[in-house]
Amino acid sequence: MRYSNVSEYLNDRYNEDLTPVLETDPAKVTDQLKEFEKQVVNNKRYVTKITRGSATSSYGRDVYVFELNKGSQLDDNAVLKILKLSKATVEKFNEKFDWSKKVKPTGYGTAPGIMSTETQEPETSKADATQTEQSEPKEKQEEKVFSFDDIDF
Repeated sequence: MRYSNVSEYLNDRYNEDLTPVLETDPAKVTDQLKEFEKQVVNNKRYVTKITRGSATSSYGRDVYVFELNKGSQLDDNAVLKILKLSKATVEKFNEKFDWSKKVKPTGYGTAPGIMSTETQEPETSKADATQTEQSEPKEKQEEKVFSFDDIDF
């Protein structure tokens, strides 16, 4: 409930049909580029005004929520600078905040309610890796996907 407004705002930016920033020649604009810009670029083309609002939950309580509103549109050069900065920092960001890649705790400490600080490396064997590679269809492995790494600023 608290983040539904964020999802709605991002969905609204996705649904906007804007001229591409990454390619100025209309003849070179592909469907993949349009989709990439809708997913990644459109939400960076505006100043977002974030305020605190309230909504009533299904339990009848008032809950604080984020209200996001579209502000002024940024210049295309500013958007490109934002994307360049994002590309330069995304690896460090993912390293710090992608919890799926972090080592998981092994269990509880000796005192009740205290988590152990010991960690356990995820277990993967060569057989598992080979089996995973073989189970994926070759078409999927060879499929070219347009990504953030493909863009040069």
